[in-house]
Amino acid sequence: MRPERIPLFPLNVVLLPGADLPLHIFEPRYREMVKNCLEEKSEFGMLLSLPKGVARVGCTAEILDVVKRYEDGRMDILTAGRAPCRTLRSLPHPDLRRLSEESPRRFA
Repeated sequence: MRPERIPLFPLNVVLLPGADLPLHIFEPRYREMVKNCLEEKSEFGMLLSLPKGVARVGCTAEILDVVKRYEDGRMDILTAGRAPCRTLRSLPHPDLRRLSEESPRRFA
């Protein structure tokens, strides 16, 4: 069973189920998100971010590997798209990340 709330990572790239995506994580809020996902063995939601806003449909991402950790806390990770998800409501989070409510949802 998938969680009803997952952390969101808006980015100007589309992740599709089954596709691999290397990411360079440098912002403190996303470094914390990745750390939590690794500890909890959980996925996060990738949403397309454009100048006019963030898409409400995206894909969950599983962290396959931490390829490199830098001394300053940045890291290179390899993710894989797992399942389509839909954000019904974005919730504020204390560390400025966003959580999606009632996401992910599988599409028929």
